Amino acid sequence: MKAKRKITCVLLLVVMLCGCALAFAACGEETVVKAEHENAIIICTALISGGLYNTETGEPVWDPLCEDVYFQQLMADGDMAGFIISLLTDLNTYSKVIGILDYESPEAINDNFLLQVTLNEDGTSRTPLMPANVLPTNEEIKAYPGDSKIQYGALAAYRNMCLDLRAKYGEDYDVVMFNYDWRIDNRTNSQRLADFINTNGYKNVVLTSHSNGGPVVAGFMARNYEKAANDETKVNVEAYCAYSPAYAGSLDAVYFLDDPVGCCYDAVAGMGLDISELGLLDNILNAIAIPLIQNMTCVQQLLPSWDLLKSEYYDEGESCIYIGDYPIRTKQELLDFYQSRPWARMANGELKPGMATLEEYWDSMYVTNHGVRTFAPEMYNTYYFLGTGYTTKKSVTFTASADNPRVADPTKTFDHVTGIKYGDGDGTLPINACLGGLPASAIREGHLIYYVHDHGSVGCDWALMRDDMYEIVDGLLAAKATA
Repeated sequence: MKAKRKITCVLLLVVMLCGCALAFAACGEETVVKAEHENAIIICTALISGGLYNTETGEPVWDPLCEDVYFQQLMADGDMAGFIISLLTDLNTYSKVIGILDYESPEAINDNFLLQVTLNEDGTSRTPLMPANVLPTNEEIKAYPGDSKIQYGALAAYRNMCLDLRAKYGEDYDVVMFNYDWRIDNRTNSQRLADFINTNGYKNVVLTSHSNGGPVVAGFMARNYEKAANDETKVNVEAYCAYSPAYAGSLDAVYFLDDPVGCCYDAVAGMGLDISELGLLDNILNAIAIPLIQNMTCVQQLLPSWDLLKSEYYDEGESCIYIGDYPIRTKQELLDFYQSRPWARMANGELKPGMATLEEYWDSMYVTNHGVRTFAPEMYNTYYFLGTGYTTKKSVTFTASADNPRVADPTKTFDHVTGIKYGDGDGTLPINACLGGLPASAIREGHLIYYVHDHGSVGCDWALMRDDMYEIVDGLLAAKATA
């Protein structure tokens, strides 16, 4: 009976991991070991999709799964059955998934790959993990020494995109992956992207990003623009293709942070299996999901920003956060609310670093252009690839405290079903969040709208975006040829 329960838990965990990958979302690969051009197409990964490895052991940690398992199997026309069969018939992978069930022993952190990626309260890593980039980021962050598929992101999510672009444009550009540590402060990753470009000698770049990679690139662009303003050497960004970029945040982050266990069960329910009432995974999720999600600085930074709240997505008097029937409508109230939540503070009562600097983080993607605060990607040749036509969270309501109706009761866990209002978007982000809070009418012509395509598809479904991406790069090459 125990064995049957164990196998059931393993299967449920596999489905849950797949569901979380889609919500935010090849063996013996040839590794590129050196930069060959001054020009590069750089693919920047999304939240949880960047490959991480243990620098002490050299082993993949985030994507420890067998080499013949790919993200594309999770797409609508993918081979989900083959995905699960591959997982459960590969002994190494099976032992990794089984290892998730061990979360109480002193040795658990060494065997449980979810505990290995969990951060401490102060945002530092429990284990020595680094992104699996085959080119170095700087002298301290060396090139990934292995040849696992994680060089193309977790579950090789961007493998098809990278290899196709490399085959088509390899004579003119290096086509490389920029995996980053999606657990930490996005501003650190923005600096590492700058280091990655400079270390490898790239002078002209075409950048792409997916989801949380958007803030990473936007932060880099803001730094790069400020260099130009100070007459320092800057990188020439020929074009930037932003796939569903999460610049101004998502209401899903509120849900993830306030109720990590509920969001994991919802990931399973989204795949047609509601198991929340069975209680099979309650203990493990409380022990692992809560610290895993609530200590991730970048998830804190995905909270809806002031720029989204004041955007056209909200009518006058509306808000992304309601306390009872009171709509939060100022930047300070929004910051005060976020910082009042139990997950915002460490055990000693101090704010977690990501929460203490949230306002500064929001500003890190903007520059001052002729005295006007301007969204950094708008200073470059940026194309927005956006999904729409999906029901997307617009606001959530918290129970008001009896003492102060404008402050959420810190003992009340957010009920993620009652009190939600919805709008339009890609299921995770409204268009205005993808545009840094700007109105759609303010964006120049050239951004691409994919109707009835969700957040995971716009960024990982290469077949959807391939021709549009080719047209952009072909246009750059044609312009150079006639210059």
